[in-house]
Amino acid sequence: MIRSLLERARESKPARLLLSQKGWAYLLILAAIGFLGWMVYKERAILFGYPWKLRMEYVLLFALFHTLAMISQGMPWHLAMTRLTGVRRARLDFEIYTVSLVSRRIPSPIWYIGSRYALYPPELVSPQIVTVVTGLELGLIGAAGVICYALFLPFYSFSYNWPWPAALASGAALILVLVLRPGIFIDLTNFLLKRLKRSPVQARLGRGDLLVWLFFYVLTWVLDGLSLYFWVTALIPAPPAASDVIGVSTIAALVSYLAQFLPAGFALKEISMSAILGIWIPVSVGVALAVGYRLAMIVVELLLAFGMRWGVGSRE
Repeated sequence: MIRSLLERARESKPARLLLSQKGWAYLLILAAIGFLGWMVYKERAILFGYPWKLRMEYVLLFALFHTLAMISQGMPWHLAMTRLTGVRRARLDFEIYTVSLVSRRIPSPIWYIGSRYALYPPELVSPQIVTVVTGLELGLIGAAGVICYALFLPFYSFSYNWPWPAALASGAALILVLVLRPGIFIDLTNFLLKRLKRSPVQARLGRGDLLVWLFFYVLTWVLDGLSLYFWVTALIPAPPAASDVIGVSTIAALVSYLAQFLPAGFALKEISMSAILGIWIPVSVGVALAVGYRLAMIVVELLLAFGMRWGVGSRE
């Protein structure tokens, strides 16, 4: 069944468009990897001569906080599914969500989003519901990232020349729309479903629902920033302040969020993170930390997905 669903997804018009650009995707991926490699090679002497440290207690704190961030990020997904289907399936929701997080590490969003359609039994959760919650998630995560950056703005020690007032205004506008018009995602989805001659989604959303989900997404950004702080602290002798590292994590993740539908978007987070960490440490060290952080996140996410799928009792 999963294979047939993936084949149908690949035959869709958006998928054909993505696949027709496969050559460009590989070129962009190679260019991003090459850029990171060039930065390391340029400062290889500094990188190998750097006074690295390994403090396992902070590695464990990184793993703990990244796990908490994934649970916090999965909570709105579960709450939204419960709200729109009327049935509580915490085990199934978290299992599918953690697997989709691992799929997110594969370049191209078709695997990240498509895995949700493939894993949810259509007799339990309709594809329309998955579409609504995925769109809602994308909007709220972006708004939460802007809120997280603004919350810590007074505590950053680094300067910036980027157009953050416009970004903050955009985030505030999105939040205002969600508060004033909480059903906008369902309305837009039903408009598209009507054009496709599909059954509409009947459930509605309230302001309270959106605010609770938004809170969890803001918490996710903060926890992920702290997980990066503990990762950096575990490996270098003089890490930046926690608030600064949260800012680095937020900016890099927002860049990755905005570029998530680009074929090489997977490397932009590492490039951004390395460049900003270069304020305090050599750029090559920042590249090593950023790449190691991604690999460590993948390990933690794989373990959590494995535990949810095979190690936590039977499905509800």
